[in-house]
Amino acid sequence: MKANKLIALFLLAIASVFVNINSATAQTYTICTPDCDSLEWQPIETLVVQLKDCPTCFIRITYTWRDACNGAYQDLQILKIEKWNSSGTPALNCDACGDEQIYLEAVAAVIHQSDQPPMNWTPSEGNCDITYRVSSASCWATWEYLEYDDVTGQLTLKIVTNEPCESDCCLAPMTVCRDSLGGVTITSNSGTITQSSCLGKSFTPPFQSPVNCTGICGWLENIDEYYGKVTIGSPEMFERDPNSSSVKLNVSINESMLRVILEETSASNFAIVISSVNGSSVYNNTSKIITGTNTFDVDINNFNSGVYVYSIVLDGTIVKTGKFNISK
Repeated sequence: MKANKLIALFLLAIASVFVNINSATAQTYTICTPDCDSLEWQPIETLVVQLKDCPTCFIRITYTWRDACNGAYQDLQILKIEKWNSSGTPALNCDACGDEQIYLEAVAAVIHQSDQPPMNWTPSEGNCDITYRVSSASCWATWEYLEYDDVTGQLTLKIVTNEPCESDCCLAPMTVCRDSLGGVTITSNSGTITQSSCLGKSFTPPFQSPVNCTGICGWLENIDEYYGKVTIGSPEMFERDPNSSSVKLNVSINESMLRVILEETSASNFAIVISSVNGSSVYNNTSKIITGTNTFDVDINNFNSGVYVYSIVLDGTIVKTGKFNISK
């Protein structure tokens, strides 16, 4: 089997403020909560759908939801959108749909499915509901996750990711109507949604240049979607997400040591890469893997105070990412 080389790395989310939620893939999302902050958001969900206006493009939507303010509102928040092109070429058909269009389709697709478990939201067929609200961090950034074949040099995977930057929260009330054919019509109840400035805001992926953030609150003002049918895609098309690996490993961190315990892998080479949050590499080491349990220790006792990002790499492919903080 040919080895794949990871060129652009998976990025950790550092969205708005207030509430942290861990997903099943170990990524932590920070949820912006506009009000009724004593009511918890539900566990992270994902949905893979085909874009109706770019039919060879699929997106994976990561989202959370809650019944807010003593049941007065049905709150939805999109946490990440990943775009994958089913034709195998570099997301050209995904690129034919702009970020605003894709974000609004993501909102519409989740709302279309919201009458089903686990959400079980109203309205029923033939009715409308004015209690929907979509909240979001004000500023989002876009970056790419790429893999190339070591032998041919051909691009084997391109996932374009849209994810929140650290920014204030905006909120958009919605009206949702369901027809007898199972379609939904979604319209905004707001005239103007306050957009905080994204000027000077950026996010730096590990080992990449800073990515500028763009305001999206105005997008929610423009939602006027009829979604008649949702074509569900297979989660496996996004299975190379670094934090969804089936490799058995455990990472533990204390004030002086980062330890990785690795078990049951057919890989030959192990690497751990640590960078600061601005992308500067502070540690990079490669080791051979032996049969059985492997333990790798990194002395972090001399690291300066700050937030660091680590990546665990097996045979050139990232299998886990995370971050840790050092305070002295």
